Amino acid sequence: MNGNGFSIRHIDQQTLNIIADVYQKKFDTLIDIDNDILAEIDMKIDEYLKENKEASMYKRASCIIYWVKKLKPLRFLHDKKFVVKKTPYYFLNEACALIHGYLTLMTLKKKEERVILPFHPKFIKDFAVQLRYNFFSHAGLEMILAAQYQNTNEDAKA
Repeated sequence: MNGNGFSIRHIDQQTLNIIADVYQKKFDTLIDIDNDILAEIDMKIDEYLKENKEASMYKRASCIIYWVKKLKPLRFLHDKKFVVKKTPYYFLNEACALIHGYLTLMTLKKKEERVILPFHPKFIKDFAVQLRYNFFSHAGLEMILAAQYQNTNEDAKA
């Protein structure tokens, strides 16, 4: 539960903590996870899923990616003298969104006893850059995820 008494269901707090910890160590700074934004993301996802009750796993994952990327629940806490020397600093929320989308697909495919192939780290890096600088709708993200992962069950058997 966050400070407002909302239960966060669609975003895994443990995963957020791991991502924050990795970035904190890499950039030697603190990261704040805004629970109010997480609650808002959760409400937005609930609204979307109520309207789309038969949503595919790709649609569900794309919704999570979209709202985490858009509302940005993670932020660096640093003084004004802090200078960013490495580009990944800017892609904290985008990488977080993609990891959550991937974990959502893994969870949903596991329930259907389907296999999902692992993503390559370069995919996360390149896609995070695209998420940062380009607009993607839910539908656009869904198409990308489906193209990337839809046939993995058949591929894994071959």
